[in-house]
Amino acid sequence: MILSSGTAHSQLSQTWLRTHNGSANGTDEALSHATDNAGNVYAAGKIFSTGSGFDIFVAKYGENGSIVWERTFNGADNAKDIAYAVEVDNSGNVFVAGESAGDSTAADFITIKYNNDGSEQWINRYDGNSNSMDFIEKLLIDDLGNVIVLGTSYETGNLFDLVLIKYTNAGAMQWTKKYNGQASGNDIADDLALDEAGNIVVAANSFSSGTLSDFLILKYNSNGDTLWSRKYNGPVNGHDNFTSMTIDNNGDIAIAGSSVGSGTSLDFAVLKYSSMGELLWLRRYTGPATSSPDEPKAIAHDSAGNIYVTGTSVGQSTSYDYLTVKYSPSGDMIWDRRYTGQFNNSFDEPTGICTDASGNVLVAGMSDGIGALSDMVILKYDSVGSLIWNTRYSSASNGFDKPNKMSIDNYGSVLISGTVTGAGTGMDFAVLKYSQLTAVGSTTELSPSGFSLSQNYPNPFNPSTTIGFTLPFDGSVSLNIYDVEGKKVAQLINKIMPAGSHSLTFNVSESKPQLPTGTYFYRLKYVALNSGMQFSNVKKMLLIK
Repeated sequence: MILSSGTAHSQLSQTWLRTHNGSANGTDEALSHATDNAGNVYAAGKIFSTGSGFDIFVAKYGENGSIVWERTFNGADNAKDIAYAVEVDNSGNVFVAGESAGDSTAADFITIKYNNDGSEQWINRYDGNSNSMDFIEKLLIDDLGNVIVLGTSYETGNLFDLVLIKYTNAGAMQWTKKYNGQASGNDIADDLALDEAGNIVVAANSFSSGTLSDFLILKYNSNGDTLWSRKYNGPVNGHDNFTSMTIDNNGDIAIAGSSVGSGTSLDFAVLKYSSMGELLWLRRYTGPATSSPDEPKAIAHDSAGNIYVTGTSVGQSTSYDYLTVKYSPSGDMIWDRRYTGQFNNSFDEPTGICTDASGNVLVAGMSDGIGALSDMVILKYDSVGSLIWNTRYSSASNGFDKPNKMSIDNYGSVLISGTVTGAGTGMDFAVLKYSQLTAVGSTTELSPSGFSLSQNYPNPFNPSTTIGFTLPFDGSVSLNIYDVEGKKVAQLINKIMPAGSHSLTFNVSESKPQLPTGTYFYRLKYVALNSGMQFSNVKKMLLIK
């Protein structure tokens, strides 16, 4: 690998969008997704079908967005079946979990395993003792390939309880653990995580006598033995609603939720526990409109142990904004940033947050659009809180577009699963992939030995310029031109090419539509045929007419 140093400026380009419409033109939604090391994307959620209502829908997409396979599951009762979580193991097996109406039950836990080709391997159902509402919220795969699911089950005499189940990779149940809190109130599952030692951490909301709802954290070992439990009750015994959890590289657990404050409405409440359950710090955040709610929606950490929380917050002269806060490992607030949409009284709500290897943080969510009900918006901040870019997706129908989950894959691409409004199809199951374009002048560039992309010559240019590149092996090559907003304006190459040195001439006078004077980026993307390894590089060029 060859590394040259410098500064990089990123743009975001939509690589592909895949949608699926159920047969009844209803509310179809991708609720979760996962990726594997080859860049394949697995998405799961629900589609609305004629005669059977909501069905589980699972899709595997190739790195380039091609449909590898799609599967639909309709339970025995021909009623509501929804997948809330999907994961893939190291062998390419796909696990989906959610809820499914049974023959004589309202809703059961359901966990389904598919192999790499999409063939169903097994189905496990779990019905609580009341034959009532049971639904899985989260699913994880441990390092040994075991399947762990967390959900909520309505139990006779106890209202809703937490249920944690561990299966082998082959589908055999290893153990089941239930949690019934104080006074047999409602205990509602929310989040699930694994630490480096294989311990299981559960986060939930638990209703207690005299304190209403509290944050609840439970830690189990891999055998299902309880190691410790912790509750958080806010300062006024009000409603404290847990939202999200992350475990850092030291095994410390950071959680976030909303909590009624003393003299304020709902505030951000962020707590950090050690791996042994010791409360390391607690931080509360109240926005400028103290009587209005501030509600966290997601939490993440970076490799340095900094904590990032994003949620909604009412501003002094705005409606609901994105609020993103960065805390140091010791709990000091480093910065807070607000995002207001296209107009001050718009409703802007983040739904996800993640960090990259460079310490940048990405936030995704919804934002009212001009002439649209709701758009998808993605923001990227650097480590000091400067906004690097923001992008907005609005479907052609200008309807309701919502991201449910965001992640960054091994190649730095941004994946979104959610729902978009189709043309006459209602709300469609949707997966979007974005590539982050890095303009290279004095830039950070990481390349494989034998792979190179040369600076175009002449530069600046008008009307033509030459672009050269070298490939170490035969491979699939695409070379595209983008404007400063990340929009593709020309495709120069999209084919299989042999190893060796290549060059081509780009003549702007042949472009349709004609390109104006300005800065452009050219991106070479390469996939080796012998190994499937992928590399890409971007450089900047200047057109002066």
